[in-house]
Amino acid sequence: MVRAGWAAVAAGVVVACGGGGGHGVGDAGGDGRHGGDGSAAACGSDADCASESCNGEDTCDSASFIAYVDSATGANGAPCTQAQPCKTIGDGLATGQPIVVATGSFDECLLLQFAGFLSLKAGGSGATLTCSAGSPALSLAGHSAFVAGFTFTGTAAGSDQACVIDASRGGDELSMQRVTIAANAACAVRGLDDELSIDRSTITDNHGGGVFETVGAIGAGGSLDITNSFIARNGSAGSLVGGIDYEEAGSPDFEPNVAFDTIVDNISSGGGAGLQCGAPVPFPDNIIAGNLANGSAGQVSGPCTTPASLVQADHAGLGFVNDASDYHLTAASTLAIDRGTAPTQLPVTADVDGDPRPIGSASDIGADELAP
Repeated sequence: MVRAGWAAVAAGVVVACGGGGGHGVGDAGGDGRHGGDGSAAACGSDADCASESCNGEDTCDSASFIAYVDSATGANGAPCTQAQPCKTIGDGLATGQPIVVATGSFDECLLLQFAGFLSLKAGGSGATLTCSAGSPALSLAGHSAFVAGFTFTGTAAGSDQACVIDASRGGDELSMQRVTIAANAACAVRGLDDELSIDRSTITDNHGGGVFETVGAIGAGGSLDITNSFIARNGSAGSLVGGIDYEEAGSPDFEPNVAFDTIVDNISSGGGAGLQCGAPVPFPDNIIAGNLANGSAGQVSGPCTTPASLVQADHAGLGFVNDASDYHLTAASTLAIDRGTAPTQLPVTADVDGDPRPIGSASDIGADELAP
């Protein structure tokens, strides 16, 4: 994908940057970051690379194509190199680089717009993003982005029910992996006619609810993939949605792939506090338990099906490490172990921690695969 340009809104300041050539992580070789000639170091994760960025070809990205940001050691006006990082993510975006690696804690409200692809990654020490001015903390407008390793927390509720992550302008492509969205006053993620993918992530304790996705509202299109993720304790007695709300106002680009998730202890004002769905599509191999709608047990509402899933009013027999806070499986999780037998839209080969699936005769239901 060729980057036409993007803009960032950081701490209320608009920073625009021009177009230029570039490819997103995972594109075919020859993008200039490693020459496409196999000369770059092989990698399995960002931690394997001196540049702190491993691409979809399992080779390390060149640091010359990365903007580096560090809230502690960076400086305003710095060139955003690895040796001289800049201080804000907004400044990193303004360089026009296709990859931004950020380390530290940031209070910024970011807008990615125009066509193109951006990879936004947390550095080795992690990155936390808060938008104290009010959600969204990260929004897209006709942009394609990959976000990895970030924690989004402490974001205040904004206007018009905006979520912490907003991809509701139509035509966005957003993929998130190993992301934590927790303890925000707003809802976690909202998508509209976008291609939204969430994998190996944790979405918890967001007062406004979990994930809202509507496809086909503006025109045909959009899709939702949520896999290997914990979606827990979201919503409130006044929120419309607790865990996940999937609606089809028109035809999606692809059938949803919401599979191998643990959706527990969410709260909403009605319907299915765990899962609400407006289409007769399958949501397989999930744990959906302990969710409360209008004060009563409410796990799933709508015409969707939940093949090979555990759907129950409480945690009985689930054997979590901690029923209130840690939803990993234990040897006592006999209802879930090796029970994930329903087919999924896309292959699911690793769990929330990166452990391979399956370990036993079949994958374990929910986000976690019990490792020996």
